[in-house]
Amino acid sequence: MQIGGRTVIWTKEDDDGCFASFMSQKAIVHSSYRTTSAGTPSAGLAEECRIAIAFATLAISKAP
Repeated sequence: MQIGGRTVIWTKEDDDGCFASFMSQKAIVHSSYRTTSAGTPSAGLAEECRIAIAFATLAISKAP
């Protein structure tokens, strides 16, 4: 997916989280959101992935 002109990759982590990553200069920036052990993951991890992508979107707006 493209966000702010950058390629963002995202994937589910195990059965309780999601992460989104993008390049900024020579670094890889990761955003991750996981359900705590006390929480219940959303169906298909849709909410966890939405939050990880939202964090990445904010980071992209500030990244060099």
